[in-house]
Amino acid sequence: EDGVISGGFGVAIATLLNQKNINIKINHLGIPDTLIEHATIQEQKEFCGLDEISLKIFLDSINIL
Repeated sequence: EDGVISGGFGVAIATLLNQKNINIKINHLGIPDTLIEHATIQEQKEFCGLDEISLKIFLDSINIL
């Protein structure tokens, strides 16, 4: 599925980097492997931390912006 954390694109990249002995911190963002209750798309994004405010807070915390 698109956007999932478990088994997603980020995990594939992390695995490749690990195989090449490249040790950097990777933050996996995406849809968690848990039940997400029926809600609006915006509410689901908020639950997963993928809404605009959550992403800004995350980027601020790693000093990207």
